Amino acid sequence: MWNSGNISCTWQKVGCSMTAVTTHGDMLLKQGSNIKICEGAENNLPDEAAHRTAMTILRLAQGLTEKDILLVLISGGGSALLPAPIPPITLQEKQHVTKLLGSAGATIQELNTVRRQISLLKGGELAKAAYPAKVVTLILSDIIGDTIDLIASGPTVINYPQSLTGLAVLQKYNLLFDVSDTVRRVLERRESSFSSSARNKACSVAVQNVLVGSNEVALDAAEHCARKLGYYPLNLSRWLQGEASAVGEYFAKLTMHIQQAYQLAKRSPSEVNDIQSLLCGSLQSLPLDWQRRLLADKQLAMCIQRLKPFCVMSGGETTVAVLGSGKGGRNQEMVLSWLININNCARFSRVPAAHRVDTPSHADCASANFHFPKASWSRNQEIDICFCSAGTDGQDGPTDAAGAVTAVRSVNGTMVANTKASLLNAQAYLEENDSYNFWMKADELGGIGQLIKTGHTGTNVMDIQVLLVNPQQRHLSNL
Repeated sequence: MWNSGNISCTWQKVGCSMTAVTTHGDMLLKQGSNIKICEGAENNLPDEAAHRTAMTILRLAQGLTEKDILLVLISGGGSALLPAPIPPITLQEKQHVTKLLGSAGATIQELNTVRRQISLLKGGELAKAAYPAKVVTLILSDIIGDTIDLIASGPTVINYPQSLTGLAVLQKYNLLFDVSDTVRRVLERRESSFSSSARNKACSVAVQNVLVGSNEVALDAAEHCARKLGYYPLNLSRWLQGEASAVGEYFAKLTMHIQQAYQLAKRSPSEVNDIQSLLCGSLQSLPLDWQRRLLADKQLAMCIQRLKPFCVMSGGETTVAVLGSGKGGRNQEMVLSWLININNCARFSRVPAAHRVDTPSHADCASANFHFPKASWSRNQEIDICFCSAGTDGQDGPTDAAGAVTAVRSVNGTMVANTKASLLNAQAYLEENDSYNFWMKADELGGIGQLIKTGHTGTNVMDIQVLLVNPQQRHLSNL
């Protein structure tokens, strides 16, 4: 089974029989390929098409012998692409559980814990079905911590730690009695029957699971790119979690602290230790792990002292507790929250046209360059700041965007508010979980920000955030 950027494929060595499952037609193979393509799981939700293919994969696995090898390639999206609910649970009941947990803000770890306990294929059941065939699985991780039993709900991971049960997850979000009686009974039965049987041990010996890619790899590549563009990169966190809007607020606070430190360095010569002390006092409103990472890296203080540009990056996966009826995704919502909080800290004033930050109106981020006019630049007055968050799979929530990007400017030590964002009533869009339509309107209006549209990338290693801080004449480009 190959699942790369919501693509899944199964290969039987003897006879070379192949089946692929995909959520989109733009990555279909060439005509005449031996791989059979089966589309399904639109908007990353299990559906009838994915269910039919999952049952085909189950039957294929059950027909293997000790002479066969099952090659399984997995990345994020595999859970939705492989729905095979344990009877008598129906697909509709499983879809209901998925939507309930997603709307409640459950993490992907919690969601996959429930999924694998109500599935015929997840939680190592695919490997068991293929036994006595050998199973080799290559995995791209879309899970914080790269816990392989949770990636695509671990279809080939047999002996996984049972630290959390599906019932416990439902109880945590007060959903135990919102799911069907059938789902509850199956979860109760699975919880009481879990064991490391002799058959499980025998099956495990025939399975090899190998992690071949992760968010860490993507962040390392982003760090290399930042250095080539002249930015000092600081990897803030590889474990970013939490409510998307709250994380956006934290990034806004970090932005304000950093621009204040730059202003201290601009006003008078400052020692690295002085800047480090300023950061130490101002970062207390940020998460503890952020404080430790920022204060442990003296290069940040040196960049500020020397008025050099730098880049803060992070990776992980946040959540959204859906309370409104709008359209959007966690990355779009995070950037919207960042912009709102920056505006709340900024001053509203009439800034000369040459000082205003204009973001491109192009819908395709690949063609977007953030060019700040040369006429507006004064080394002693301005800092240009850009923030973006995007999903590496190219799809943020049930939208055609990967995320969003925006930019602001600090003039004479004061952040300049984006009055256009205020005219759009950005807070109302955030409260309605309607970030997608906010960024659509922002793109039409110009000068605020825009959606990032890459199309499906063919992989999924969670999300990446980038905060660029530029105190010199330099284009914030090639995000």
